[in-house]
Amino acid sequence: MTKEQFNREVEYGRRKHIADRLLRQGLISEREYQQLCTKYERIYRPIIGGLKTPK
Repeated sequence: MTKEQFNREVEYGRRKHIADRLLRQGLISEREYQQLCTKYERIYRPIIGGLKTPK
């Protein structure tokens, strides 16, 4: 993994974590959460991360 890939992975993880918290706290809907995660995947192209809803 290159440094650039690592940095993209970290930034994706940060943003996904925030979206997870917003969803769990009821501040965004499931639809909004899915839209955010899809956008983040398109921007950051994570190698390890993926689209998963928190439990």
